[in-house]
Amino acid sequence: FYRYAMTVYHPQSRKVEQYEVTDPYAHSLSTNSEYSQVVDLNDSALKPEGWDGLTMPHAQKTKADLAKMTIHESHIRDLSAWDQTVPAELRG
Repeated sequence: FYRYAMTVYHPQSRKVEQYEVTDPYAHSLSTNSEYSQVVDLNDSALKPEGWDGLTMPHAQKTKADLAKMTIHESHIRDLSAWDQTVPAELRG
């Protein structure tokens, strides 16, 4: 497991501050996402049962297919924070 030590200027405090952060490109994180983890994605001990036999439902045949792909990601907090249809105590 590892984290990066960063020294950055923080505009709100107007000071140079130090932080330890996880690797934004990590494939695996520890419990509670506190540390990045180095893993071998080809290690059979890490694969769920039947993993190698799975087939993608819509196989990508060319690089152009991958280039046209759109991946959407969101967080419930972000979606509900200002949504007036969600009860105030459940927002964010």
